[in-house]
Amino acid sequence: MRTLLTSNIPEIWTELAEAVRRPESLAALDDGAFAARVDLLRDHAALPMVLYDLRQEGLWQALPAERRARLAQEEGRYKAAAAVLWPEFEGILDRLADEGLTPCLLKGAHAALAFYPTPHLRPMTDVDALFTDLGEAERAFEVLKSMGYEETAIDLGGDPWATHHELNALMNFSTGVTIEVHGSMIYPPKDKRAAALACLWEDMAELSVNGRKAHGLSPEAFVVITFAHALVHHAAEPPKFQALLDGAQVLRVTEDAFRWERLAELSLATGFAGAVSQGLRWTSELLGSAVPEGFAERLGETTDQGGDRTRLTGDDYNNARFLETLRQAESLGAKVSIVRRLTFPPGVWMRARYPEKAGWSVLALYPYRWADQTRKVFRVIRGRGPV
Repeated sequence: MRTLLTSNIPEIWTELAEAVRRPESLAALDDGAFAARVDLLRDHAALPMVLYDLRQEGLWQALPAERRARLAQEEGRYKAAAAVLWPEFEGILDRLADEGLTPCLLKGAHAALAFYPTPHLRPMTDVDALFTDLGEAERAFEVLKSMGYEETAIDLGGDPWATHHELNALMNFSTGVTIEVHGSMIYPPKDKRAAALACLWEDMAELSVNGRKAHGLSPEAFVVITFAHALVHHAAEPPKFQALLDGAQVLRVTEDAFRWERLAELSLATGFAGAVSQGLRWTSELLGSAVPEGFAERLGETTDQGGDRTRLTGDDYNNARFLETLRQAESLGAKVSIVRRLTFPPGVWMRARYPEKAGWSVLALYPYRWADQTRKVFRVIRGRGPV
């Protein structure tokens, strides 16, 4: 499935980028605009770094007292969330280590530890932990359940690795800490495209979580997966500014040690060159990241002509991705599992999916679902561009 790309920068990003690059710009705003800008930064997970830079650059005390109070309150929320998350996750790592399991941390968890000055500066809603051995991933999932973490979604049955790259999210409902156990990235492990992603964890880095051992991707692999996740996996949604922040932080922290040729190799090998090219262009233009001249453009030229675009958006894009997952399933057994999950979900799931049909019997819901799915498939077939 190719990424949904556009050369247009979302207008709202220019406001976000101004505050990130020039934290002092907040002082020039009137009270209403200041409150709106802070809300915008918070909604896009960009506020913590702005607050950090205000302090680092000696600008904090120059703000009026009432603005400092508002920002200090926001800052406190991020620190409080981190104070809950990270000690709890240390306990998880201890239990996993007892079982001989060491996760590779992805996305926010990896970035918070490796690329941000302190972990609370990288907000996140969950911790993503990768185990490239599916047996280890399933063992880790059971360890977490034995610790009291509960699934946040209904089990659809069949082989989850045929349709998803992660298992159901697990949550400690007392603290809200959520863990996702991954067996791959972007593509399900039993998708033929997933094999090309193995190069991303060839040169893992070691991470320390307050003395506990974990792994992380190399900086170059992190950049690839960051933009692939934002612009391929979530292409049905507006792109997230946080992906640009993460990319900018990697480049800021690694500086001359960043291996640009390795980034090109990984981008091409995984098929995500278009997403990486677009992400780098945005990161350079908006946040001033030091991308070698012409690198992003040359990388973008390596993608298929006319590829990396599709006319599908929203649910149509997601449905097209699902059909592509079915086509790319590595075996007949995986294809059968996908079809089974699509056509015969458990009754409890059907009730949750179609609450507006509460008066219908469960058996009557299945023909309704099949007709709805058939309509969606034909809509995708009629509307899809190059995919």
